[in-house]
Amino acid sequence: MMEVNKVLEPDRRWSVWKCNSHEEYLEKFFIKGRFHPDVPEVIRTSYEIVERLIAYSYFHYPMIEEVISKMTRIFEMAVKIKAKSLGIVD
Repeated sequence: MMEVNKVLEPDRRWSVWKCNSHEEYLEKFFIKGRFHPDVPEVIRTSYEIVERLIAYSYFHYPMIEEVISKMTRIFEMAVKIKAKSLGIVD
């Protein structure tokens, strides 16, 4: 069982990329969502979860795999929504 005070300890693996603080990590790896006005709200809100996963990955490196997985699913969702709006059968 994990101790509560260890949850916010930085993962040592980020030091390989010279990220010695959460701020340095965010400067190098945080990907802020930028969307044009026509992007559906479901895509925007889903990406907010990605932003939080990226931020938390500094404390638990394996979370970065969830970032990649979630971003892939968001991309697939966006393609399906666009295809449906264009009348393309999925």
